[in-house]
Amino acid sequence: MSTHAWSNLGLPRVLNAAGKMTYLGSATLPATVVDRMAAAATQPVEMAELARRSGDHLADLLGVPAAAVAASASAGLVQAVAATVVGADPALVQTVPDVSTSRRRVVLQQSHAVDFGAPVTQLIRLGGGIPVPAGSANRCAATHLAAAIGADTAAVLYVVSHHVHAETQVSLAETVELAHAHQVPVIVDAAAESDLTGYVTAGADLVVYSGHKAIGGPTSGLVVGARALVDACAAQSTGVGRTMKVGKETIAGLLAAVEAYQSGTDQLAALTERVDAARQAIGTDLPVRLSIETDATRPIPRLIVELLPGAGLTARELIARLEAGDPSVRTRNHDADRGRIGVDPRELTVDGAAQVGQAIRAAIGVREQGR
Repeated sequence: MSTHAWSNLGLPRVLNAAGKMTYLGSATLPATVVDRMAAAATQPVEMAELARRSGDHLADLLGVPAAAVAASASAGLVQAVAATVVGADPALVQTVPDVSTSRRRVVLQQSHAVDFGAPVTQLIRLGGGIPVPAGSANRCAATHLAAAIGADTAAVLYVVSHHVHAETQVSLAETVELAHAHQVPVIVDAAAESDLTGYVTAGADLVVYSGHKAIGGPTSGLVVGARALVDACAAQSTGVGRTMKVGKETIAGLLAAVEAYQSGTDQLAALTERVDAARQAIGTDLPVRLSIETDATRPIPRLIVELLPGAGLTARELIARLEAGDPSVRTRNHDADRGRIGVDPRELTVDGAAQVGQAIRAAIGVREQGR
């Protein structure tokens, strides 16, 4: 087998059919982004001015009031909370998270209190806020949300994620209406989402994205929204934000990625071609049901492999067999306990998708022969 970037550490080659997942390093970077980052790495720059001008450039590209680069979506969320709790006051910025301001409560629907690798409630506390869940895990009505908003509310946080079930929550439109009636800003955690303007248009005051997921940039975050609040996010760089500072290489890479993202063509046809390649490689003669499902909030087709009773192994056993291979094949496993695994095409080439399909076929076939 040919060597790869991590061979000197003894790490296996990986075929990423899970999608832009943080645990797999999220997006693989195109040459245009890598080249911009490499050039930035060799050239000194005034960092404060770079941060200001890159934010202005991103705001112009996206057509939003203001924008700023963060170290990650998680860092952006911490700084967004801090911005609503202490604003840009230099003295207060340096007290986060142990702030003494009276408006610290950050209201969120109970079903939005998710853990995506860290609890969102912990990020609220790191930003100086006090998380206040509204409603129940499986239901939050507008009355629950309204009752939780008061004079001591700094912000309402709205999470857009596959972890949250839309049918059990108050809509973003209702959330904005309720919050703004109390002069309370709305922060949207849209880390993995692909619409970089829609949430601001819908009335959100701050929106936080991951730069290394849908956008396809390096590990980073993007915060967009109202000018005063985005400036307050940037002001956290002399406080808690100092632990989350962004390098010049990351800023350059994110700028290149957003530029390409905004000028790019529709990728649906390319994604569908990869899904078809995986499906054809699996074939039609195995005890599995193959279907294509589209993501609930983004135009991403995924191949769903559902094991039938005659397969002779569970989805968890299939996942283990795939991960143990060379290359190690990683699939999207949110529904594994229901006997379903997903093939996400975004980090695959057509050939790579076919290789994933072949690996699935071989893993099931080996088990069949060994029964």
